[in-house]
Amino acid sequence: MINSVYLVDLLLSYTGSFNRQQLMDLTGMSIATATRTIKKYKENNEDNLKYVVENKRYEITDIFKSNFSIAAEDALTLLAYGQQRTQTGYLNTIGPAVVSNENSKLSSDIVPDITRAIYSKSPIDIEYYGTQSPQEKRTILPLAIFESRGNWYVRVFDLKDSGYKTFKFIRINSVLGTSVQKLTEIIDDKDWFETVTLTLGAHPNHHNPKGLNKDLGLLDKPVFNLTVPKALAGFKLAELAVDASPEGTLSPEYFQYRLLNLHELFEVSSMRIAPGFKGNKPNQNLTI
Repeated sequence: MINSVYLVDLLLSYTGSFNRQQLMDLTGMSIATATRTIKKYKENNEDNLKYVVENKRYEITDIFKSNFSIAAEDALTLLAYGQQRTQTGYLNTIGPAVVSNENSKLSSDIVPDITRAIYSKSPIDIEYYGTQSPQEKRTILPLAIFESRGNWYVRVFDLKDSGYKTFKFIRINSVLGTSVQKLTEIIDDKDWFETVTLTLGAHPNHHNPKGLNKDLGLLDKPVFNLTVPKALAGFKLAELAVDASPEGTLSPEYFQYRLLNLHELFEVSSMRIAPGFKGNKPNQNLTI
């Protein structure tokens, strides 16, 4: 079970505010326990929070300083999926003795600035390394977060290009602060809220398609349908190592599944990162 005082610190740092009901919902604690937890936190961190009566919430102060070592990945997992990554004292494990983590650790200084901007709906200025450009200043409105293949991403509205994009957290070099640029009316992020169906099947060139069918739970049906947001379609296909090439020419030893409804997905912008995908035309709504 996560330390409740630690949880208060995490919520302040990464969301900018919290209330008693949130503590109760996250931990299952009673009203009395939640009240005691807040009191205990205030005793040692009085300058970190203030109670805003009109919002009925405790909010972060300008001089907030965390007294906990909070891994950014732990906070993102909680905020994105409502899950807690906690280490137990269980020793009788049957997994590998060493678990490698090849991904770089995210900055606990940069990530909170971005997630707080999501909750406050505030545009921010950042310095970002793109795949096709050097470090440059960008003005974004961060909107949502997700994880794929061990990497964390933030869905944003790019004010310069007036379009939605997906940025990699690790490539954000710094957060320069709240942007002075005014937000005009922005269109809904249809790729985030609208879904598409990915129709998958065992790769026809694989030597053991029956085994692959069992992987997909295909006991009495020929295909597997997976529904995902448009913005995540390419990510999901990459996670599952699905051959999304037009002729199914990728190696079936690694790309063991084949995308069977490619013709329905040519205009989905996130497909550009799907294995083997070749789109009809470029789309401004890119993953960078």
